[in-house]
Amino acid sequence: MRPIQEVRREIQEAVAIHDAAALYQLADELSASDESEAVALNNYARGRAEFLHSNYDAAVEHFRRAMDAFGQLGMQLDVAVCTTALGVVYHQSGESGRSLEHFERATEMFAQLQDQEG
Repeated sequence: MRPIQEVRREIQEAVAIHDAAALYQLADELSASDESEAVALNNYARGRAEFLHSNYDAAVEHFRRAMDAFGQLGMQLDVAVCTTALGVVYHQSGESGRSLEHFERATEMFAQLQDQEG
């Protein structure tokens, strides 16, 4: 497998241009590894792809798995990104209360991360 940072960058690029096919392809590449960060990124990429296809239940499941995996790795910025993504999914699926809850939680997480950086 390629270096994880290279795959991570390509995921970010695919998200930016809403390329679900590329996200699925990158997730498939990551599924060849049992490294914890690869597992987390696999689920994040699949969550993004499922969201782009309006498969909201699947997107939620993948984002939750990614969030848990990133949390176990202590990658709090990625946890906050996944929390934001869940807020977007809930917004799109008409669950405004859950959406707001996730956006508020993500805002708090980003603020804590900024405070930690000084």
